[in-house]
Amino acid sequence: MTLEALLHYGTLWSLLVGVISLVVAVHIHRRQVRAQLYFEVTKRFDDLLHSLPQGLWLARFNSDTNLPPPNAELSSAVHRYFAFLQFMHYLAAEKYLSPDVWAILLAGIHRTLVTPLFVREWSALQIEFEPYPEFVEFVDKLRREGDYFRKPQAWPPGCRKRYKT
Repeated sequence: MTLEALLHYGTLWSLLVGVISLVVAVHIHRRQVRAQLYFEVTKRFDDLLHSLPQGLWLARFNSDTNLPPPNAELSSAVHRYFAFLQFMHYLAAEKYLSPDVWAILLAGIHRTLVTPLFVREWSALQIEFEPYPEFVEFVDKLRREGDYFRKPQAWPPGCRKRYKT
């Protein structure tokens, strides 16, 4: 084997190693960004829960007769929840959230949106989200269809993986 052939093979080998390293680095970076996004989302959700009026999160499961009376503080708190939910919907639709994380979130979102408190407040707040028809449709479908979050065909694009029971 000549020196020229060795240099040729060495160049090809280093190019191959470089390409493989680049692919691995991109994959690792994507996983790190998704992990950062997950931590940021959970932090924002925790901040949201702490900003709600005391007892509101538990009161959402009260029957129609035990609901807190409508007021500005309550509407503002529920509006913040829907704004957070809209952000999550956008992240899922743009494939920033993994299908597994979105499926977990959908289960909790569904439980909340079908409660009497959030049904009442959504009817008043829905107009605020009219500029985002995909989100309004998402919330309406989620409220109408009892088992919506288990139907991947109804999830935002990119969330095709089935929720496992």
